[in-house]
Amino acid sequence: MADIVIRPGGGPLIKISPDAFRLWARDYFKCYLDFQSPRKFSPVPFFLCRAIELTLKGVLLDKNKSREQLKKRYSHNLVKAYRAMLGVKVGRLLE
Repeated sequence: MADIVIRPGGGPLIKISPDAFRLWARDYFKCYLDFQSPRKFSPVPFFLCRAIELTLKGVLLDKNKSREQLKKRYSHNLVKAYRAMLGVKVGRLLE
């Protein structure tokens, strides 16, 4: 068996709009609602967490935060992202 290591390369940076974040959040939320796991333990709650994270980050992007700021400051910490969002008007969360 060959020892193969795959490392991410320096591909192009793709700018994603806040609207795309919210669109994907809706998709993840729909997956969470629609999927019925046959097991008690399932990764399905991940869909809900991802929907929440993308919604929060979409709002913060609307607040003129850059993707780099979001990544460095909040990473996947939903509590920190939520607290940062509290100062933002929350009219367009999952429209």
